[in-house]
Amino acid sequence: MMASAGLIDPLPEWRSATTPPCSVYMVAPGAVALEAVAVRVPVLIAMGERDVVPDSIGAPRAYESAEDIQLFICPGRAHMHNFAPSRARFC
Repeated sequence: MMASAGLIDPLPEWRSATTPPCSVYMVAPGAVALEAVAVRVPVLIAMGERDVVPDSIGAPRAYESAEDIQLFICPGRAHMHNFAPSRARFC
């Protein structure tokens, strides 16, 4: 999780030293609000304890039309779930 924050040097091979400009928009509050409110099927929101979602606990509110919403916040994990030692917990 330290590597994702840029706290180690050198960065691991999978970590970029730059951030794509579009990523600022993608994590802005309400960026996909219209799409999220239209979802009517069950939703699983799964993230790490240190992730890019600004309000993890409030994330389910965006899916107000979904018939079922589950939230899973995995301890000890950041955004890159497939790199985490605990990745099997998502299975």
